[in-house]
Amino acid sequence: MPLSTDRDTYQDPNVDDSLVGRLQSGEESAFADCIALYGASLLATAKRLLGNEHDAADALQEALLSVFRAIQSFNGESALRTWLNRITINTCLMKKRADSRRPYRSIEECCPQFDETGHHTHPVRAWDSPLEQMSREERRASVRQAIDDLPEPHRTVLILRDIEELETSVSAEILGITPGALKVRLHRARQALRSALDSVFAEEC
Repeated sequence: MPLSTDRDTYQDPNVDDSLVGRLQSGEESAFADCIALYGASLLATAKRLLGNEHDAADALQEALLSVFRAIQSFNGESALRTWLNRITINTCLMKKRADSRRPYRSIEECCPQFDETGHHTHPVRAWDSPLEQMSREERRASVRQAIDDLPEPHRTVLILRDIEELETSVSAEILGITPGALKVRLHRARQALRSALDSVFAEEC
């Protein structure tokens, strides 16, 4: 099940169609309206992928320039928001590839460990209801931090599939990997996230 996140409210497709027409005709106010409708959501996506406001704002600016240049090629096969989101995600991933400052960390360090008999090396406790244990903001902060701490590229896969809720085929295309490889990577990312949150959500013994 996808992780809970703040998302756009439902957008009337007629509004999208009208906005696309205005954008493609070069109406000056259309671009500002597009940013007003989708800018905050796209910035949030960029921040989730890049981890900080400054890089996210830079990436969004680059993405919006790409949108402006490519709007004539938009053919309506997807929703406008989906198209904008994909451009933003691709821009963020290109920025991440160009920036190698984030240290590499193996996913194996984050996932559950097993002994030679196939049992967990550390006890795995059942999670009590987080609704009873923590406030909404505390839970969200803990989940966000745990996702931020995942190694690349597993963190990106988790964001694309479980937060942005992109389909497997779309996520794989964006990342340049096969759907099968993406599923394996996503499974490992979810395992690692579960382990990271165990101490937060596990019931007291």
